[in-house]
Amino acid sequence: MVLLDLEMKKYNLGIWRLFLVLLVISNFIACKESKHQRLARTVLEWENKQIRYPSNMLLTNLNGDSTAFDKTGYKYTIMMYVDSIGCMSCKLQLKEWKLFVEKMNIENPNTVCILLVFHSSNKRNIRHLLKKNAFNYPVFFDIQDSLNLLNHFPIDDSFRSFLLDRDNKVVIIGNPIHNPNVKKLYEKIICSKSLDYNEKRAQTQVQFDQSVVNLGNFKRKNKQELTFVLKNLGHNLLSVEDVVPSCDCLDVRFTHESTNPGDTWMLNVIYEADAPGAFEKTIAVYCNVPNSPLHLRIMGYVE
Repeated sequence: MVLLDLEMKKYNLGIWRLFLVLLVISNFIACKESKHQRLARTVLEWENKQIRYPSNMLLTNLNGDSTAFDKTGYKYTIMMYVDSIGCMSCKLQLKEWKLFVEKMNIENPNTVCILLVFHSSNKRNIRHLLKKNAFNYPVFFDIQDSLNLLNHFPIDDSFRSFLLDRDNKVVIIGNPIHNPNVKKLYEKIICSKSLDYNEKRAQTQVQFDQSVVNLGNFKRKNKQELTFVLKNLGHNLLSVEDVVPSCDCLDVRFTHESTNPGDTWMLNVIYEADAPGAFEKTIAVYCNVPNSPLHLRIMGYVE
């Protein structure tokens, strides 16, 4: 009888555990957001939110000199927060950031300052990347993660870049280097141009000769060069707005000139390995096709 009671208790406990697991799963499914809903919610949460800075925040330049953070006189600040998780070079794309900021300063002198915040203890690696890309703007090494603790930035790296006004309030959230559409918004706001969200272009149909390239095994010191060919199969001009590689190790070269129907557009890529081992890199091609951006992949093994 005692054994029977014990077996019944085990059975009932098992039923309750199963019930709790099913309850958690059902709640998760019911509360799960779609990707678009999550993105929209993030944008709404951060719109007009004021960024707070830690006191006595010191910035460091390439020479190791320190200076206090001072945005006096600037109408806007572009701020990006970067942690040490994942590929630092892929997240940063310093060459593209430098070109973007220089363009903004040429078109709008003394309008924009840039602030890159690094939550990483590996200063040596970051300084190497800054030097490699001749990035002369001062940066903030936030070892204690004080800025994130004050503001609680989103987990998604795509939403850790901000365009801020004079009062440090968020005007736009999103990375202008990783997304040309976000870059357009930054430029229009900074250049005080009117925003036309309904701007549309005639679309066309295209086809790549190959979308995935396996480079096989090769020595680290050997640069790899390849070409993707895109054919315009539609009846309208093909207009490539931007090409965004996933890493600084990819150097992309292309023309912004429109391609006539029936003609081809070429994307030249040079891959310089940043580490040994297996790799997979992506390239996003933004153009006037329905499924833009088009994604290309490069893989292989570096000895």
